[in-house]
Amino acid sequence: MTTAEKRTALTAMTGEANADTLSTYLSLAEEDLKAYAYPVTTPPEGWIAEYDGIHLQMTAFLLNKRGAEGEVIHDENGVSRRYEDGGYPRTLLRRITPHGGVVG
Repeated sequence: MTTAEKRTALTAMTGEANADTLSTYLSLAEEDLKAYAYPVTTPPEGWIAEYDGIHLQMTAFLLNKRGAEGEVIHDENGVSRRYEDGGYPRTLLRRITPHGGVVG
C-alpha cells in the first residue's frame, strides 16, 4: 500500500485531510511499529507490507487520541474514555510478531 493510499484510507477513517498531519502521524506510527516488531535487531530498510493494516490502525489510533494524550479515565455525559498506559491498545500490539536475533 502506498503512502497516498494510506492517507486516503486515514482520511476516511478519521476525517483528517491535511497531508502533512497524516504523513507525520504515519511516520510516528511506523517508528513505533518497527520498535515493537524489531525490539533487539535493526529493522529492514523500507516498509514491511505485512503490517500495512496494523500501521493504518496504529496511525488512526494516534490521530483519534489527539488532545487526550496521557488520559487514563474520562467520564462526561455518560461517555467514558480510558487509554491503556497512554500507549496503543494491547489487542493491537499482540498482532505484531517480534523478530529476534542471535546473540554471541
